Amino acid sequence: MNTARMANLLWKQSAKSDWRSFKSAASCPRQTQQSLLKTILNKACSSHFAERYRLSPDMSVADFRKSVPVTNYAEHYVEDIKRIQQGEPYVLTNQQVYRLVPTTGSSGKVKLIPYTRLLKRSFQRVVNTWIYDLARQYPQAFRGKSYWSVTPVVKQPFGESVVPVGFESDTAYLSPIGRLLAKRAIVEAPFFDGNETAETVIRLTALQLLSESNLSLISVWSPTLLLNILSTIWNDQEALLRALAAGDDRFVKRNDSGSILRLKRNPKRARWIERVFDALRDQTSLAKSVWPRLSLISCWGDAGSKTYFKALKKLEPQISVQAKGILSTEGCVSLPMGTSAGHLPAIESSFLEFIPESANGEVLLLDQLEIGQVYEVLITTFGGLYRYATGDQIKVTAICDGLPNFELMGRTNQMIDLVGEKVPLRVIEQATLECLGLESAPERFWVVAPVAAIPAYYRIYISGLKQSGELEKVLLNRLRKNPHFSNAESLGQIVKPEIRSLPDSFTIHSFHSLKSQLGNQLGALKESRVEYSSRVVTRLDQLSTPLENEIVEEQAF
Repeated sequence: MNTARMANLLWKQSAKSDWRSFKSAASCPRQTQQSLLKTILNKACSSHFAERYRLSPDMSVADFRKSVPVTNYAEHYVEDIKRIQQGEPYVLTNQQVYRLVPTTGSSGKVKLIPYTRLLKRSFQRVVNTWIYDLARQYPQAFRGKSYWSVTPVVKQPFGESVVPVGFESDTAYLSPIGRLLAKRAIVEAPFFDGNETAETVIRLTALQLLSESNLSLISVWSPTLLLNILSTIWNDQEALLRALAAGDDRFVKRNDSGSILRLKRNPKRARWIERVFDALRDQTSLAKSVWPRLSLISCWGDAGSKTYFKALKKLEPQISVQAKGILSTEGCVSLPMGTSAGHLPAIESSFLEFIPESANGEVLLLDQLEIGQVYEVLITTFGGLYRYATGDQIKVTAICDGLPNFELMGRTNQMIDLVGEKVPLRVIEQATLECLGLESAPERFWVVAPVAAIPAYYRIYISGLKQSGELEKVLLNRLRKNPHFSNAESLGQIVKPEIRSLPDSFTIHSFHSLKSQLGNQLGALKESRVEYSSRVVTRLDQLSTPLENEIVEEQAF
């Protein structure tokens, strides 16, 4: 038995207790959630937040919901996070905050999410449960090595802070024993220089993966990352094979690159892959051909990623592709289990509540959800977020053995999220207002169409626009302040927006008339500045003209 397979077997066994716990908890979700809330409230005792809302571990679920309103970052946590940054203890919980992790809010500003050891453990329980279930459902995927994407970290100023601020490695979500065993079973990612270009990041990752013949599982967040890697392997095969044969990564990176890839000379592997390329007519089944043991790919598959997910499945028909659950920076919502579509609620990690899309005022619990209905998710976590509105909208696709199956539908508050960039519409709106003075000229129309291409981008239509230079500059500056957009851009998953000019006479009324002509009922039209309909976008393209791209630069992170 090879080393990777043995390590995977031990890893699976180490995760078994968490899987068993979840299966037991799933048989009594209401009691599990009540018990979880009690434990979270116990860890909230003696904190300033608990005193503010008179929280007690002995209070009922109903009392907790009466005491604490639905919360959001801007109104309920900003000042508390500042106190945590200054080193003050017992602000949101009686547990130590060991890290503040950045994410993006609906205002476009970066939020800092407090991480405690118990919050981290809640993530690890979900990952362990998922890993054990994966190993049961797809045993072939654990007979070789696996690749787990590691998100390049964008260095950004977050102000002075006693508590460390920044992302953790993706492997931090593994349990300690999982990380130890995974070193024997996971393909080591290259070390990337902080100023590396997107092209070199993808090329070095592709080279590292090509060097591993025993790859059996790939786990990435966005499917666009893997699609970019496979495209690079196909298009840059000559340089990649030369580097692999010589054991020299200089063939695929810039002369001034500070990135490091520990690569052994492997001419035999290079010749074998070259024969594989010669036998392929196109890129279909490229991954399965290069890595014959690759049997499972895990990535996002819902909402904005659905188009890319389907493209990946079509490209690799012989490989199983499983959609991930909802693990946001703030906490765990769901995880995939079994072979059925959708994902199950993370009932042992976050206390979950749901606001119906109908907005009738009633917030529901897990066992009150109905098939076919759409809800916004509220979470209460060990990190110190209570009844926190995540902005994630889920649809209940089925109810199996008392647990609802979820599908992520997207974001509330008009968040655009094609590849994990999480850009609030307000960011684009503010840049447009600043540059074009739309407050003084409200008749000028604008709308943004997120384009699910490879790489993804936003196509922005503005009536009467003659030049786009200033808007491009301001918009890019705002977008790059978002760490998720910066990371996606650094990997070549998304590029700068395309700006197109509509006729001067095109107004919001023209837009509604256009949509009505295409079959939309005027009475059902919502005032939205985001357009996803391909028919509407095609018509807008016909009516508009592209403006010259005036910003030319090499993208780096």
